[in-house]
This record gives sequence, structure tokens and C-alpha cells, in this order.
Amino acid sequence: MALFPQSASLTQRLITNYTIVSAATLVVVTGVFFLTDSMPIRACVAGTSLLCSIGVCSVLMPATIKSNQQIHNQLEAFPIEDGGDWHPEPVAGIAPVEQGWNRLVETARCWRLLSQLEQRVDQSLFGGMSSGFPSVINALSEGLAVTDRDNEILSINNAFAAICDSEAGELVGLSLEEILPTSIELSDFRGNTRPMIQDYEHGDGVDQQFFQLCRRPQLSSGGEVEGFVWLLRDVTQQHLAEDAREQFVAAATHELRTPLASIRAYAETLATRENINREQQNRFYNVIQSEASRLGRFIDDLLDVSRMQAGSLSLDCHETDLSRLINETVEKIRPSMEAKQLDFRVELPAKIPMLNIDKGKVSAALVNLLGNAAKYTPESGRVTLRVSSSSQRIELAVTDSGIGIAADELPNIFGRFFRSEDDRVQEMSGSGLGLTFTQEVARLHGGDVKVESELDKGSTFCMTLPVSAGA
Repeated sequence: MALFPQSASLTQRLITNYTIVSAATLVVVTGVFFLTDSMPIRACVAGTSLLCSIGVCSVLMPATIKSNQQIHNQLEAFPIEDGGDWHPEPVAGIAPVEQGWNRLVETARCWRLLSQLEQRVDQSLFGGMSSGFPSVINALSEGLAVTDRDNEILSINNAFAAICDSEAGELVGLSLEEILPTSIELSDFRGNTRPMIQDYEHGDGVDQQFFQLCRRPQLSSGGEVEGFVWLLRDVTQQHLAEDAREQFVAAATHELRTPLASIRAYAETLATRENINREQQNRFYNVIQSEASRLGRFIDDLLDVSRMQAGSLSLDCHETDLSRLINETVEKIRPSMEAKQLDFRVELPAKIPMLNIDKGKVSAALVNLLGNAAKYTPESGRVTLRVSSSSQRIELAVTDSGIGIAADELPNIFGRFFRSEDDRVQEMSGSGLGLTFTQEVARLHGGDVKVESELDKGSTFCMTLPVSAGA
């Protein structure tokens, strides 16, 4: 049988212990009285025992009872069933029980502070998100979703939902296969739980998109797969950039190799043949000079694009007679028109205001528009430069009866290194940089370049400059 009932408090136990000690002291004193006849010894033992009992009861017992009662009361307040808050307080004293209790209180305080810190972090990350995703994840441009082993969506961010043309709140609980674009198949992901990456194409023409779907397993503490984390990226721009780079490499190779081959061939001929008359020599020199100029223009285009990418393409504006600039530019391009027997017309208003512009860059932009018209218009076709002015702007429109531009390629026509997929375009030399440069020049002047075109019927490029351009 237990000495104390299970429900006895620490105070009750201490009182009982001190009672037992006092009783033991009394027994000792009684024994001494019966075992010795010496009165001094009896008096000494009795006095000592009495003083010890009084000291224990008057000094040690109240402090110990108080501290132990505090411990007992706090233990009774521990929330065993509901798991609520518990805030124990330290007690005064140096006894082992009191020191042990105080260490327990300090440990509990540390755990409570850690729990509060974890709650604050959770609130800052997950606060305000109905889907449970932190706001920083929901703000990502890449789609992120968490599913269970059966691909049922547990959480999903706005970017993923937008790619699936839905709202994030509507997708939780659905299967991932139900919401993905039809071109994205999950068959390759079935049957295994390892990390995987797959690329997909969706749509065609101007609506064509490229996606990259990544999956990684979500493991439990025991290493078991509990679900998956999915990352869906729209890599359309990356694919377009890669295509543009491939087109540029092909165009650059052609633009560099062809003139270099001509220069090398004519230079070797001049160096090795002795019976070349004066007329042939001049003709060879002219070819070499023309091809060298062609290389120079291509390098200038690359430098211009480099400046545009760095944002350092600048203007050197001066007051310019636009009518004179147009006439000078027309004379530069006229030989190309005559070589293909094109009907080249220039329509100018009676009076064109003076403009504060960068004469060299505007002239180069106009050469690009007229040069393209000459290049992509079949022989005996028609090219017209029409200039119109108002109090606010000047419009320079170049219209041709050439091969035109397909409707699905019009949005990309001003992109860097872009060249049409039309075989008739691919057969001709070009870097795909001229229109990019022309649009940038117009933009820096506060204007714009627009295009209207119909395949096999011709195109119209209209460059607009404000009358206050460059001011």
C-alpha cells in the first residue's frame, strides 16, 4: 500500500515527512531517557532535539512548504487534455526540487518563445492567402502547385492558375490533369516518383506557346513520397530568342561569308593575273569596295543593336531641312530602284517644316525602309515615298507592290534578327536588324513606325516624326 494517496499535494507530503522526523526525534529522546541515568546527558539530548524540531518547523518548513505548494499549484494548472497555453513561473529556493523546477520553467519558456516566433513567421508568410501559399510565392511569375500522390491539387499559386485560364481558388481539390492545357500530357510522369522535366508546345502560329513542366517529389520525414511539387514555366520568349539567335547566326554567316568570298576572289585575281586591262581592274576594285562597304554596314548594324540593348543609342540633333535630307536619301537609293526597273515615285508636299533631328540616323532609317522596298519588290514593280505634314507631325510612308508580309509574322517584324520564313525572303541577304534600328530611331525622336501589309500584294511602312522631334 502506498504511503501517500495519489491525490496528496506536495504540502501534505512535506507536513507528513516533517511529522515523521519529529516523531523519530521524540523516539530518540525517549530512548536516551530510558537508557541513561545521567541528568546532564538527558538534558543535553532533550535540548538539542527540541532546538532541531523548532528550527525545522519555524525556519525550513514554512519556506519549503511555500515553494512546493507553488510548484504543486502550477502543475495542477497544466492543460493535459486541451493542449492550451501553460506559463509556469520560477520559485525561490536552493533545494534540488526548486532548482530542478526552475530549470524546467526556463526550458518551457524557451519552447514557448520558439513557438511564438514560428507563429509570427507563418503569419507573415501565409497571412491573407486563402490557398495557404505565402504571398511571395503567389507573386512569382512561374506557376507553382503542390499535389498529393494522385495529383490532386492541394495548393496552387496565381501564375499556375493563370496559365490554366482559371482562378487559384477554383482549382484546389481538382486533378492536375483536368486543368492543364490539352497539349500537356502527364503520361511521361506516371509510373515513377523521380524528379522530371518535360517541354511542351501549345497552339500554332502567333498563338504558339512553349511550356516547361518540372516535378519534384515531396518526401516525409521517413523518406516516403507524400506528394509532388510542380513548376510550370512559360518559356515562349526563350524559344523565340533562341530562334532569333539561330536566324541571326545564319544571316550573319551569309552576310560575312559572301562579301569576304568576293573580296578574296577579286583580290587573288588582281594579284595573280598580269594581263588585266585597266577597265577590268577598275571593275574589280569597284566590286571589292562595294563588298567592303557591305561588311562595314553590317558591322555598323551590329554596333547599333549593341547600343540599343545597352540603352546607349543617342541622338545628335540639329535643325535640319527635311526636304533636302529626303532628296539626298532618294539619290542614294535610286540606283537600286533602277537596277530592278522599278517605278519609283516621290511625293512631297509644297512645304516641309524644318525639324530638329539627328540627320544621319533619320537618313539611315529612311534608307532601310526604301532599301527593303526595293529588295522585296519584283522587277517592274512600284515603290512610292509619300511625305505628308501637319502642324504636329511629319509622316514618311513607303509603299511597295512587293511580296508582302504574312499576317502571323507582322507582330514580330520589328524584332531583333527577325526574318520572314518566306522562301523568297530567305533567298536574299539581310541581317534582320534594319527595321529594329528604324523603329528605335523613330522612338528616340518621339515618333513611331507602323506597318500594313498583305501577302503577295505589298506593304506600307509609315515612319512618324513629331514636328518638335529632338527639341
